Amino acid sequence: MAPRLVSLVAALGLALPRSLASQSAPGRPLDLEDLDRLREVSDPQISPDGEWVAYVVSATDRKSDRRNGDLWLASSDGHTTIRLTKTPGEDEHTPR
Repeated sequence: MAPRLVSLVAALGLALPRSLASQSAPGRPLDLEDLDRLREVSDPQISPDGEWVAYVVSATDRKSDRRNGDLWLASSDGHTTIRLTKTPGEDEHTPR
C-alpha cells in the first residue's frame, strides 16, 4: 500500500508542470500569465485506512496579490480526486 501512496504523491507533484508544458509553445519564455497557471501541491496526509490522501493545491491570485489554497482528496489508486474546498480569498491548509 505505501509504495502506491508514494507514487500517487509523486504523480501529483509532477502532473501539473507536465500539463502546463504541453499547453505552452516550445521555446517560448515564461511570462506572467504562465506563472498565474502554476499550482503548488503540498502537505500530503494519508488517511488512517490508507485509502485516501488529503493534500493542498495552492495558487497565487495576482489581482488580489494573495495565495489561495484549497483542500483535495485523492484515492490511493489514483482513480478518484475530490475538491473539498473552493473559497476565493481564503487559504485552507494543513489537512488532518
